[in-house]
Amino acid sequence: MRRALSLLCLAIPSFASPVLGFEHSVEYRFSGVELTGFAITEGPDEDPALLSLSLLTDSMGPITLEIESDLGFGDCAAVLGMAQGDPGTSIVLQADLNARTLNGVTLLRCSAH
Repeated sequence: MRRALSLLCLAIPSFASPVLGFEHSVEYRFSGVELTGFAITEGPDEDPALLSLSLLTDSMGPITLEIESDLGFGDCAAVLGMAQGDPGTSIVLQADLNARTLNGVTLLRCSAH
């Protein structure tokens, strides 16, 4: 009985502990020539900012992509503006959908290569 009780006491903390290391991110890659337009809208009060992208792809036609971010978009507008229309540039956007922010979303990466 005593042994069973001690094993139970050891097992309880492992069941009650939070999940560690969970990350959910999404990465988008597209060419600068596929980017036909974009707009950044700042959210009111506690709402996240919104990045709306208009893409035109050969395989899927016109696409609208929207990404929210609690921490804003920094210099992403400048990066997208320089890359837009350039066929030799690839754009990479990475969004964290499990961020430790108020709404749980943020843009981790906005780069052009």
